[in-house]
Amino acid sequence: MNRRAQLEALQSPRLRSPSSPIANIYLRPVEDKDVPELQTIYDWYARNSVCSPNTRDLDPEEVRQRIETCRSANLPFIVAIQRRSVTSKGPERILGYALAREFDSTHLACRNTAELELYVKDGHTNQGIGKCLLDKLLEVCDPTYVPKSGYQFEANIDDRGAYFPGGRRRLGRLVFTLCYIEDREIAEHKRVKKWLAEHAEFEEQGLLRGVRVKWNKL
Repeated sequence: MNRRAQLEALQSPRLRSPSSPIANIYLRPVEDKDVPELQTIYDWYARNSVCSPNTRDLDPEEVRQRIETCRSANLPFIVAIQRRSVTSKGPERILGYALAREFDSTHLACRNTAELELYVKDGHTNQGIGKCLLDKLLEVCDPTYVPKSGYQFEANIDDRGAYFPGGRRRLGRLVFTLCYIEDREIAEHKRVKKWLAEHAEFEEQGLLRGVRVKWNKL
């Protein structure tokens, strides 16, 4: 009877938290082996979206340097990994990433401010991946934030201290920089701004016009 109950439990669908992603993923700190997968995401947004400030493809060393910059600054860099079956081979697939970086590394007065960055791989949006990445990123960067959880985060002993609530840096201000071309992507800009407000209570602090040029447009 016990064995039958165990089999029935395994076959029953798991109860899902409202915060659980649709995608079958888990989160973990970035690793050096992630460079090729991250490069794919970086380059897609550089070529196809004004959201990215990149105007060209990155080479592996540039991606590696971004990882090291986060580590040296004691700031988080989190990746969303697609779960594989036991028999699956090959590298892990990264479906998104989120990080915090120095807002202005040249002035100590800005040390308590971090700029956040979050991207989900093309073809895998609207599956709850971004929401999970944002939730964990805010948990690490803001000790007052109450995480919604609903996903699994895995870290080895060396990394755990950097990914506990509050992390290793005392931050007082978290900033997302959103870019758009007025005559093309205003609707997408409003959607992302609304998403950040609903899921994490971000508020617009200001608007700068014409500070970036991409595809020969301000």
